[in-house]
Parts: sequence; structure tokens; C-alpha cells
Amino acid sequence: MTRKKKQKVNGKICEFCNKTFHPHQISNIARFCSAVCYGLHRRTLANKDFPQEGLKARISRYGYKILYHPDHPNSYSDGYILEHRLIANDMVGGGLLKTDQVHHINGDKLDNAINNLMVMSASAHKKAHRSINGGNCE
Repeated sequence: MTRKKKQKVNGKICEFCNKTFHPHQISNIARFCSAVCYGLHRRTLANKDFPQEGLKARISRYGYKILYHPDHPNSYSDGYILEHRLIANDMVGGGLLKTDQVHHINGDKLDNAINNLMVMSASAHKKAHRSINGGNCE
């Protein structure tokens, strides 16, 4: 029995460095030529249009903007805090509870404008996503 060889996908253009690359996948989903380009792309996204001056930023693995703010009482043990929770905390006058959830009205995790954020309970947040996505809560 012969083993199938991995097929090379036709050349693609890296979304960060614009070099042509050949992903070793049958599926055509690769967007970057390397992990380095992917990481640089994420850092570029994170530092784009940040209202907070001087705070180190990145994109979490879940697609949210996070800021390095180790002095904030709600920051994680690594010193980072979700930007939308930081903004929502200011919206409610510093009284955002850990159980409160912040909903992005337009569904864009990177759009942390005040008019796009809504503080709600976990059950109300699930209901909001169910009504929008037909049960696919993301």
C-alpha cells in the first residue's frame, strides 16, 4: 500500500510581509508564511487605534484587545486586563463586578467604543447571543 504525499497548495501571499509562500496543507486556510509574521500581525492589530497612551497591548488568543496594566485591581496574574472590561468599568463608575459580562453590540471583539459596549449578567448575555446567532453563542 502506497502512502499519499502531502500536496502543496499553490503559492499564497503572506498577509503581513507580502512574500509568496507554499503552505503544506491540503486546505487553503494559511494566511501567513510563518509564526513570526503571524505574531507581528497580531501586535500591529493590538497597537492600532488604542486610546490608552503608554500601555503595552496585544490581542488575546480569543481575539480581544488586552492591555498590560499590572496595577489595576481587576488585572490577571500576568498583569493584563481586557480593554473592553477596563472601559466598561469606567462606564459604570468603577463598579464592574467579576460576574458582570461586557457585550459587544456589533459583534466585533476589537471594537471597544463606549457606544458598542453593554454591561449585562451572564444569563442576559447568553440570551443576547442566542437571539443574534440562533443559538451559536461565541
